[in-house]
Amino acid sequence: PDQYKSSCRAIPGSDGGLTWSQVLHDTTIYIDPENRRGVYNPYSLACNESGLVLLGCDSGRVLRSEDFGASWEMIQTKWIHKPGSSSGDGTYKKCCISDNKAIISCRAFLIKSDDNGKNWSLVEFPDSIDKYLIWDVQMPAGDTLIAFLNTPTGCRLLASNDFGVSW
Repeated sequence: PDQYKSSCRAIPGSDGGLTWSQVLHDTTIYIDPENRRGVYNPYSLACNESGLVLLGCDSGRVLRSEDFGASWEMIQTKWIHKPGSSSGDGTYKKCCISDNKAIISCRAFLIKSDDNGKNWSLVEFPDSIDKYLIWDVQMPAGDTLIAFLNTPTGCRLLASNDFGVSW
């Protein structure tokens, strides 16, 4: 049906998936909801048990909810693109949440938040790696980050124990 024409927009209820409800309404994901034009396409999802939900979208946007998707706020993070990255690098493909910390990555840069996704900053990789594509990133526990990068000289697996300050 027409109402489900765009990207998947439902989440399970608190009964283990027996019931579902739509949480991404047209007013949330369309720039022009009345005419259903200019959609913000979500590509990655992370949530925690306290109700924080982050959706990494295209064009450097993050949809954020603190109530399991009942209400949303749009956060525009486009201003933190890595200098020299192409315009196509702003689609967020991976989200992770641990406690009040979150990371979101696209192919050319990684951003982090230490306040439940309200504010974001760029994670810098070592200067010795000047060109790379991010293939995967994980946040296994606490301040630990693991990044798998493709560089002109081969693949690199990097680890940080201080939330991306040093690698």
